[in-house]
Amino acid sequence: MAVSTQFVIKNKFEIQHLLSEDLVSFCYQGRQLDTKQNVLIWQYKADMLDPKLAKQLIKRAERLIGLSNPHCLMLLDYFYDGNTLFTIYQHEDYVPLEDYLKDNPTWDLKTLWNLVTQLLEAMLFLESKGVGSGAVHLNSVGVSKNNRIVCTKIDLHITVLKHIWSTVSVIDDCVFYPPEWLHRQERHATHDIYS
Repeated sequence: MAVSTQFVIKNKFEIQHLLSEDLVSFCYQGRQLDTKQNVLIWQYKADMLDPKLAKQLIKRAERLIGLSNPHCLMLLDYFYDGNTLFTIYQHEDYVPLEDYLKDNPTWDLKTLWNLVTQLLEAMLFLESKGVGSGAVHLNSVGVSKNNRIVCTKIDLHITVLKHIWSTVSVIDDCVFYPPEWLHRQERHATHDIYS
């Protein structure tokens, strides 16, 4: 269940309003209370989490905190209240890649080259840190106002999906998951390239 607005996390971050919802999480616009900076907050749905998965997500979140790359949202903090997990990211104004592509129906080779190169740079960075986004697809990649690629759902979302895979009948974007992952539920950097 989505939390109400004005909900405060760790006396540091305030949830302002719901931006979106997917299978495993809610995404909110938030604000850091001391600096008044905007943040993005993902709340993982309680019915998707169990103590073992929560522990695994916390371990992964600790590895992601502070990883800085111009093409990846930086995880600033996380909070697990025993029921649900919140992850707090730097704020970035972006549109999902799917919307960006729809809004720009004509492409020149230079623009496509630029977008693909940035995406590959992000994947190489994540691989060098031992992290994979797990699935690069139209809903997990955004484009900022200055045409910079931004990867938004890194590692944690795919970990939850892997955990609940046997209980889910349909995932709307499963076409972007590599066959090896669908079959064995394993992750590897080459899966990001496939996606």
